[in-house]
Amino acid sequence: LVVEGGTLTELTSNASNTVWTGTFTATDDSTTNAKVKFADAANYTDVTGNDGATDVEAVAVVDTVSPDLAASGIEITAANLNDATNTSVVTITFTEAVTEFNNSDITVTGGTLSTVGSNDGGVTWSGIFTASDDSTANGTITIGTDYQDLVGNVGADGGTDSVVVDTINPTATVTFAEDGLDDDTNESLVTIVFSEAVANFSNADVSVVGGTLGTLTSADQITWTATFTASDDSTEEASVTVIGEYEDNVGNIGATGADDTATVDTTNPTATIVFDQTSLKKETGSDGADESVVTITFSEGVTAFSNEDLVVEGGTLTELTSNASNTVWTGTFTATDDSTTNAKVKFADAANYTD
Repeated sequence: LVVEGGTLTELTSNASNTVWTGTFTATDDSTTNAKVKFADAANYTDVTGNDGATDVEAVAVVDTVSPDLAASGIEITAANLNDATNTSVVTITFTEAVTEFNNSDITVTGGTLSTVGSNDGGVTWSGIFTASDDSTANGTITIGTDYQDLVGNVGADGGTDSVVVDTINPTATVTFAEDGLDDDTNESLVTIVFSEAVANFSNADVSVVGGTLGTLTSADQITWTATFTASDDSTEEASVTVIGEYEDNVGNIGATGADDTATVDTTNPTATIVFDQTSLKKETGSDGADESVVTITFSEGVTAFSNEDLVVEGGTLTELTSNASNTVWTGTFTATDDSTTNAKVKFADAANYTD
């Protein structure tokens, strides 16, 4: 015999030598058809010596080639995915058509994969990978060998592909160095710290209330600083709020709404001074005609205020006393005896009191 496409075990026969059998084993990883035929030099006879026929053969189709991933294998089209572009086509290409292949044969990390399908009979399969939100875990698509071709040959090898993922949106914190601002300390450093480096961030991306903010600058694109100056003559609360569409270095849009506040009081206190008597004269007996109550009323409570902050002309002023809120201060003015110099109480040029 001539054996092609495989091997044949030693033949055995029945008792009458009319039926001979052996087992043919196809060559592995081959598509060469199986063939068994008589050799040209075959020399067998029947029991009476007649030569046997030699023009007989048997043929069987062989396919022992295991399906495999093609050179292009598994391909995630995108190189990087972010919050704005978080999907990519995934293409899986085999060396031949495969059957019974579905998502259960695919391991996915870092996101999800839509149901895969094929439009060419099972050679090329595709689906859409969607990266997980708020994640930096790389996306991977992995295939094992649990697939088979149309004749049942099990897959030879698996494969994998991956894509870089960053879908984390940057966040920010805003901090005033000063909790409260006044007329003497009307400036505060404002620091904005992001969770990662950001791009396209500027003063246009912040809302400022109660004053002005200098130009924001940063050495590392993470920490940004500027000086806030409170509005003059104001009690409006200072605030800086992140509002703009800034983004990190891969294009993820930043979260808005981060803010901080500081109290502001840059309003200078004002005052009125009133004599309760419009004219004073010489005292007769103890009638107090030479005296007048002086009332100083401030627009708000003051501290560090005393007689030293006043200039008194035409007489003397007793030590001032105030109400509980330090808004109204009173003393008694006594005119100089035997004088026509008008009584006057005014603030000294060097007066040094504050609210």
